[in-house]
Amino acid sequence: MTFEPIGLITLVVGLLILRRGPDFGLIVMASANLLGTAAAVKLPALGGANILVAHFLLPFYTLAISRSTWGTAGVLAVFFANKAGFVLLCFAFFAVIGAVFLPRIFAGQIEVFSISRDSLVVASIVSSPLRFSAANLTQTVYMVGDFLLFACVAAHVCNRGPQIIVTALMIAATVNVFLGVADAATYFLYLEDLLAPIRNANYAIATEGGLIGGIRRTIGSFAESSVYGAASLALFAVTLEFYIVGIRRPYLGLIAFASFLALIFSMSSSALAGLVVYSAILLVRGGFALVAGQAHIRFLVLMIASVCVALTLMLIVTTSTLLSTWSGNVVDHILFSKLESQSGIERTLWNVAGFEAFWQSGMLGAGTGSIRTSSYVVAILANTGLIGFILMLAFYVTLTRDAYLLRAMSLNGKIARGLFWAGVAAMLGPLVTGSTVGFGMRFAILAGGVVGLAAAGSAVVGQRTGWNRYNLPGLGQSNFACR
Repeated sequence: MTFEPIGLITLVVGLLILRRGPDFGLIVMASANLLGTAAAVKLPALGGANILVAHFLLPFYTLAISRSTWGTAGVLAVFFANKAGFVLLCFAFFAVIGAVFLPRIFAGQIEVFSISRDSLVVASIVSSPLRFSAANLTQTVYMVGDFLLFACVAAHVCNRGPQIIVTALMIAATVNVFLGVADAATYFLYLEDLLAPIRNANYAIATEGGLIGGIRRTIGSFAESSVYGAASLALFAVTLEFYIVGIRRPYLGLIAFASFLALIFSMSSSALAGLVVYSAILLVRGGFALVAGQAHIRFLVLMIASVCVALTLMLIVTTSTLLSTWSGNVVDHILFSKLESQSGIERTLWNVAGFEAFWQSGMLGAGTGSIRTSSYVVAILANTGLIGFILMLAFYVTLTRDAYLLRAMSLNGKIARGLFWAGVAAMLGPLVTGSTVGFGMRFAILAGGVVGLAAAGSAVVGQRTGWNRYNLPGLGQSNFACR
């Protein structure tokens, strides 16, 4: 085990979490998962596997939760009172069991694409017969980490209310924009070494980003632009949702707009496609809210302004031959030529192999971490089989129910729905490019917030923990209690 310089800083931050408590811990966790290429610790014994900053900090946040007055009992109470949490617990248990036994049961019988760490410099994806490997261990740890973060955030928000998660996500969105600007600035000023301390993981990092139409693709502190684009989409969605429902926070609208620009400059095909889908969903929801008389004035102003800007841009592009040619080339490169590229062909082969593994394993899956795919759905089927797929589907169904459990016009109801739809936006990219069964720390925080607010109104939680009503300054009356 090798401690990196940034690992020592991370250790100090972890100790600060223990000293200052869970609220500070959640703020740190929401931003730390944006450091996607910062390894606090490297493990040469596992082929150079990385422990990223966010995963290194997770035990400190968990310990801070357990030391609070509502700690472990609060986490358990949320799962007793909430079906989504219980279903996810069942999935995590099954995924762990599968990671231990399934690669050994089907060893040598299935050809899979998996991570190879023969080199300590970077990991690569290779085709080989199925066998138990370090990836089964590392991917299972990541998946359990996502689940643990979800559980802690759910208990945290149930006890403390929505104020802390709103604050944490606003800060995270600001950090994400800053990292994008820092990436672009250091590239154009030839000062990329300044970001080397947070790009020390054993990943193939596309620092060149690639030029599309003369514009460099932004990667922030991730390995490639698609991951930065996915993060920007989720944070744009959550800040926009909070802005629309009227959360009165300074610069919230500006942060949402800056996150939108970060998403655009990532030039990620999956993120831009996700933006289109999310925008369509937002318009449909807005139409229903307008008919029901529940549309906030900010939403109406935003939609009118967006339509005007879109029409103006379309007029400018269509009347300029130069801009029309440039925009056509950009769209063709990002969307239509993607599947014909080398990367597109490789990812298609990964998914085909994943489906074949699903059937060859008798729909049991090959075990968590055994197969690398390019779709979250295929990853679930290939690694955890039909049982894992049904459990995750049940989790998303119950999470949807939780988001709409609270009254639509209550503050907690608005925030719960905002977190839910931001979670939907966060998963739009992985549906196309997701390579593992873990849904990621970002979604874990968003989903945990939804479950926490839903569980707060449960009599079961109140009976088991005795939590009281909380007044949350800055967001008005919370109107929820763990009764």
